[in-house]
Amino acid sequence: REQKIGLELQDLRNRVDTTIEFMCAQALKGAYTVTQDDMEFSIDFNMPTAHKPVLGAGNGWNEDTGDPMGDIDTWAQSISDAVGIGPDIALCGKNVVSALRNNTKVQNLLDNRRNDPGKFSWDANNNYIGNLNGIKLYRYGNSYTDMTGTSQNFIGDDSFILIATAARFSVEFGMILDLDAGASVVGEYFAKSWTEKDPSVLWMLAESRPLPVPWQPEAIVYADVIV
Repeated sequence: REQKIGLELQDLRNRVDTTIEFMCAQALKGAYTVTQDDMEFSIDFNMPTAHKPVLGAGNGWNEDTGDPMGDIDTWAQSISDAVGIGPDIALCGKNVVSALRNNTKVQNLLDNRRNDPGKFSWDANNNYIGNLNGIKLYRYGNSYTDMTGTSQNFIGDDSFILIATAARFSVEFGMILDLDAGASVVGEYFAKSWTEKDPSVLWMLAESRPLPVPWQPEAIVYADVIV
């Protein structure tokens, strides 16, 4: 029984963590909407339009006429001009990874030996692509199941996200609303269990009220680079 309870509580924790990851991924776009059974809300962090470029025909990184290095240099400069900090990592959808690896100029500059393990908790060898002129490239192919039961990627296959991680980012947590948590309790997670009789049932609940915040949205460029 205790083992089963532990497994169910871990599943609730995983669901909360997945929701937080989803919100973080959406926050990198400068805004997000969260829809649940009991609520729906939207937040816009006012990311500048120039930091959300969409490449047109002839400029796609999957095209011979595309210029990934030129685009990255331009976007890196826009981040540096806006917040005074240069970008140091980029998250890539799977189609972006293929396009970069097939680009001769990128191949000549990409160094896949330079990695500083431990700086990011989600680092893994199969996620790290390499270092491109001081910017660490990562594949981000994780997925989640939406409200309709459909699998969705956290980051689009065609998306390239350039980030200055020295800028201010945080996940804020609101007050737990359950009375059993005590008055005015703010925490990342709250969990409890209780029983009901006739028929006898054990219920479990987990609650979290996260709010990922990119305090400096100008430190991000979220681009669609495949056409």
